Amino acid sequence: MVRRTSAGALGSARTGSARAGKRIGPSHEAGPYLAYLSLAHGLRLDADYVLSRNFDSLFVPKVAVGLGLDLDLLDSLSARMLQLGYAPVSGRSVLTWTFTRLLLMRGDADLRAIRLDDLTARRKRSSATAPGRRPGSLRASHVSNARRRMPMDQLAEIYQKACLTRLHGVHVLLFNIGQVPEPPFHGL
Repeated sequence: MVRRTSAGALGSARTGSARAGKRIGPSHEAGPYLAYLSLAHGLRLDADYVLSRNFDSLFVPKVAVGLGLDLDLLDSLSARMLQLGYAPVSGRSVLTWTFTRLLLMRGDADLRAIRLDDLTARRKRSSATAPGRRPGSLRASHVSNARRRMPMDQLAEIYQKACLTRLHGVHVLLFNIGQVPEPPFHGL
């Protein structure tokens, strides 16, 4: 049973009210199962859904192995990002954030299967479904405390630029390792 609390946050009879900025409900609670269905059974997830959620736990070793994610490959790609001049933390973050979303939208856990079509399709989807164009699609966790008072359209634009910057970083990497033959271009 789901009810509204006096503060307006969604709550359930089981947990009381939700903490501010936290989502609950069938879509949120089914997230790990949907990720499993995507990576283990080929279910392609919708861009709006994938862009509006955090999937940080997918590359945790005990989770990744069960989903067929190649952590050794991720480590070697992360090392290559360092060679390309990306900072240690930001390079790995760019990879895990972008790869997670690409893989979930593809419905395939194989990092080696990502091609230019996946990158360009992801760019088109993220532009068409930019957070903020659909109410509630920009999570509080995507917005730093310093920016929480900014207008939603401005926050959505900042988030979209960050998405495209991450996507471009992965394109640079995949081009440099020969997985994508087309060089990175402006706007991706």
